[in-house]
Amino acid sequence: PPRSTLFPYTTLFRSMKKRQRDIHLQKILFRCCCFFSVERAVYPFNKKYGGREKRGKNLPAKLVGVRFAKGPLGKPGSAVEFFGRRNSYVEIPKGSGALDTVKSITLMAWVQHKGKSGPIIHYIPNAWGVHLWMVGPKVAFVRFTTRKRRHFTKALASGRFFHLRGWNLVAATYNHADGTAKLFINHKFVSKRKIGKIELATNAAIRLGARRHDRRFFKGKIACVKVFAKALSSRSIAWAGKSCVRRKYISISFSKS
Repeated sequence: PPRSTLFPYTTLFRSMKKRQRDIHLQKILFRCCCFFSVERAVYPFNKKYGGREKRGKNLPAKLVGVRFAKGPLGKPGSAVEFFGRRNSYVEIPKGSGALDTVKSITLMAWVQHKGKSGPIIHYIPNAWGVHLWMVGPKVAFVRFTTRKRRHFTKALASGRFFHLRGWNLVAATYNHADGTAKLFINHKFVSKRKIGKIELATNAAIRLGARRHDRRFFKGKIACVKVFAKALSSRSIAWAGKSCVRRKYISISFSKS
């Protein structure tokens, strides 16, 4: 049969669409590589991995007085439960230095809180490094401590956005390039503050659940702790959080926000 008069144009259109798809895929792969290049640690804290780091590039965590429990999707053994006591904690050793991001950072974890206050992620177990805490039943709190003199910067808190006894994706970011600190709860950044350009007190071990010489202890569950050497966007944090708890691959989306 004779060819349609639109044949050259339909062929051109298809080739253009294919080229656009290829360019889009290249962008996704490039961003994906950039994403994983700044990923310093992934601790699933589930029955499969126990205290081991998923990529095998950091030392295993020490689990004390905790048990595995249902995680964000209700799957048994996919989270660690803390009992709000001095002897209920997880400690991640300093190790090779991958957890020491020095400048920019993103701390992230899935959190179900049932207590009053206590550490989610706390650098320097017997002192005050960078720390992400619960300071009330529904209030997440982060403070970025300076590296040399251990000075506190102005803190950020979550307010009403945290769901008590429900699962929350909690993250804190610091961008050394512009000196901005942010706190993320579930779907968005809920607090933002300029704290200046500093080097971070991340050159030590990490505690979850209980800090030494402190009477405040976290009670609840924590799953999938991640550390990045970059201040991630809200979309990147959401993707990183979802990729932790879902089996299927999720499309990557990045933004500058």
